[in-house]
Amino acid sequence: MAAAAQTHGTQERKGTTIPYLSHLLGTCSIALDYGAGEDEAIAALLHDAIEDGEPTEAARATVWSFGDEVGRIIEGCTDADTHPKPPWRERKEAYLAGGVLRPLEK
Repeated sequence: MAAAAQTHGTQERKGTTIPYLSHLLGTCSIALDYGAGEDEAIAALLHDAIEDGEPTEAARATVWSFGDEVGRIIEGCTDADTHPKPPWRERKEAYLAGGVLRPLEK
């Protein structure tokens, strides 16, 4: 939880004043409800870190500090790691097509 708060602590949900952490906690709760283990729960808390955390390399280092499985899950969920991000539709279509808009790195 501390890593998610450090990465996203001052962010708000787009177009609202709702703390971004509420989204991360909700995602983690859903994952746990469906039987997630420790790595999956951590990945749920940090799933947007690489996409939305700045600086990106610090966010990526935080993610990978939780181990290879957490890093692999989050890298697999990340559709862009540039700021500003490409347009939403472009990112999602590339992700669904099996491509990414940047190389996957550890």
